[in-house]
Formats: sequence, C-alpha cells, structure tokens
Amino acid sequence: MDLNRNYNAQWELGDPMIGASKWCKDQSYQGASEFSEPESQAHSDYILSIKPKAYLTIHSYAQVVLFPYTWTRDAKRPHNYAELIELSTEITKRIGGNWRHGQGIA
Repeated sequence: MDLNRNYNAQWELGDPMIGASKWCKDQSYQGASEFSEPESQAHSDYILSIKPKAYLTIHSYAQVVLFPYTWTRDAKRPHNYAELIELSTEITKRIGGNWRHGQGIA
C-alpha cells in the first residue's frame, strides 16, 4: 500500500494516476478506494484542520521535494506555483546534495 496514492486527488481505480497501481501485490498500490486506509484519512483530516498555506512532501528515497499536483505530467499548476517553486528551491538548497524539486517531476 502506497499512502501517497490513497488520497482523493484524481483517484480512479482502473485508470490510476502516474506511478500508481490498481494491484494490491504492487508497492505502489493505491488502495481499494480513496482514503481506504486510516492513515491517509487521519492525515487528510489533520491537514484540513490546520489549513496550511502550502503543502510540500519530501521523498528521501528519490531525493525530491514535490508539491501538488502530480497525478499526471500535464496537471494544472496550483494557484501559488511561483511561491511553491521558491519554497522548494530553498528547501533543496538547504538539504544540499542532488535533490530535485517541483511539480510532478520524474
């Protein structure tokens, strides 16, 4: 189960988002339905309760800092794209190394 793929953003079984699998044997399995896992539901509830100005995720295995939306390579840019680029640039600069950042980068 890949919790990153268990949210309700463009969730559709049978036509999964980039990198997601509809097969439970796969590491990138998106789940039986959106928010089918208690962890993704609890995380969503928390984020909705605090109403952050920005949301970025740090994926240490791939060394990337991502921001919404990444279900497809041509996803619509968020309204605060420039702000997110600025923030993710600063984060990757402070981390150092070969980290990449952006929206839907591969």
